[in-house]
Amino acid sequence: MPMSSETQTQKNFSQSPPVSSIDTIQPVRVETVTLDSEWYSMMEDWKYLRDVDFQIQILQNEANRLGMGVFVKDFFNWLEKRRLFVGPSGDKENWWHRLKNAVKALYIAQYLQEKGWIHVFVHKTVTSEEIYITLGYNDIAVPAFDRNSEVDFGHKILLLMFAPLLSRETREEVIQTLAGYSGKIVGWDRFNPVSKIRFMDAIFDMENFTFIKPLSRENPEPRYYFVNYSPLFTTTEKIDGKTLQGILEDIKNGQYDLSTNKFYQFFRKQFDDKEWEYFIDLVGALLKPSNSKLIGYIDGPTDSGKSTILYLLTRPIKKMVATISSISIKQGYVFGLEMLYGKHILIMPERIDKLPAELLNLLLGKRDQILIERKNKPAVMMESLKLAIFAGNGPPKIEYLDPDALDALLNRLSYIRIKPIQGPKIEDIDRLISDIDIMSFLMWCGWNLRQREWQIRKRGIDEIWEVIQSREETVEKFLESDWVKIDPDGRIKGTVLYNAYVKFVKRVLKMTPTSLTNFYNELDEKGSKYGVSTYIREKVTWVRGLRLTEASDVTDKDSQRKTQETVYELDRFNQ
Repeated sequence: MPMSSETQTQKNFSQSPPVSSIDTIQPVRVETVTLDSEWYSMMEDWKYLRDVDFQIQILQNEANRLGMGVFVKDFFNWLEKRRLFVGPSGDKENWWHRLKNAVKALYIAQYLQEKGWIHVFVHKTVTSEEIYITLGYNDIAVPAFDRNSEVDFGHKILLLMFAPLLSRETREEVIQTLAGYSGKIVGWDRFNPVSKIRFMDAIFDMENFTFIKPLSRENPEPRYYFVNYSPLFTTTEKIDGKTLQGILEDIKNGQYDLSTNKFYQFFRKQFDDKEWEYFIDLVGALLKPSNSKLIGYIDGPTDSGKSTILYLLTRPIKKMVATISSISIKQGYVFGLEMLYGKHILIMPERIDKLPAELLNLLLGKRDQILIERKNKPAVMMESLKLAIFAGNGPPKIEYLDPDALDALLNRLSYIRIKPIQGPKIEDIDRLISDIDIMSFLMWCGWNLRQREWQIRKRGIDEIWEVIQSREETVEKFLESDWVKIDPDGRIKGTVLYNAYVKFVKRVLKMTPTSLTNFYNELDEKGSKYGVSTYIREKVTWVRGLRLTEASDVTDKDSQRKTQETVYELDRFNQ
């Protein structure tokens, strides 16, 4: 059973003589102190230290600078009170130097934890237990033993506690011992909660739709822990929680003028009225406090801004967003879902050839929890995702499903069309729209959706299915048109044939053509009944079994045109 509450175990301190083994050290509980933000800046110094004794001196200097008292004196008083030091008072320094570094490290680590400078706890799921560390009064946690952690100060905390010359095994032993003394266990429901967004100086509470302070002296014990935090308040705008709270109050009171929002100004004209309704409800679902089990699909031509829209919408909350390539989510790749751990939203900004329907049904609610396999780590359980959003050129293609699974997917799918950009393309549009504008737009959409009790407007199943079917029929209609003549001896370059197909779909069918990759897939899947298939010659795709007629009006110049759509790189999202 997943743990839904915290278990706090207190061990009584027992008197003991000086020790040389970390197994016999006993914990105590003492008053905590508050750390100034300048504490973080001193951590850079630790990477140059090669001995615990120098670390104590640095802590002494920092403690004096921060007005927190004399660290060394307090530390040795702490040792004496716990009878860890026994002997003449003048012999303290010699006694300390005779101790093994591993014992020194544990003494220092235990002292820091009991003083409230650091906190060590165990995060427990159904399948695993992992140790995390926080610094001071903090709810931002870092894995104790994860060298690849994206939160850099996790490594610095380890250096703060232990001399770099200590072996990895000794450091892990000390941490595990400290975690055992702490006895604090944090269940899955309090770890990266789906209903909370952690910003630098505030937590957005989706359940009550307000900003709350993460920690205070009156309430020093975090109720929730976050492995990731949003970078919103680290921008040069220096916007704090009070500013956003004021905007949120205007939104709630109906006094916020959406027409002044830059995101609205840049992108509203690209949606018809009905499509806009579908779009703002999809955006609002990002701030729903529970899983919406929604799959958004934004369909539009190349350079219509789909990727930019997804990038902007998730920029203020990107630490709760996983951006995965189409290759990574293939079910055959065991660790392809590892980056979903600790996230709530899946975004795929690049064009996707086929929706991985079975996988999406699993990730978005087939079960309340999903198993995530991790490389060189134990598998973990996490809540199913809140929602997923994809982008594509043309309606989505869905892999074969049984009727029940197909109905489940279509029930979750919100299909939205976006129009081409009107007028000249604006360069660096992402730099012109601030995080405060984006977050304000998110809150506006979320609040209005909340007022309708989270009832999301979207196309009905029948209409979505019609759209999907029409996408698949465009290639067949092209092969059956007078633009093409079936000829067993015919050979044509794939890009030339695709240019003719694009013209046919736009001019004759008045529809959106599918992508080049999808076009080739459709030819291979459905071309057999026409005697048509693709093949590769000198790294170029060719099509056999047909030729173009004069009706196609495709010239040599057309064949030189670039036909493949731009695939936006994921690096932009993960910076």
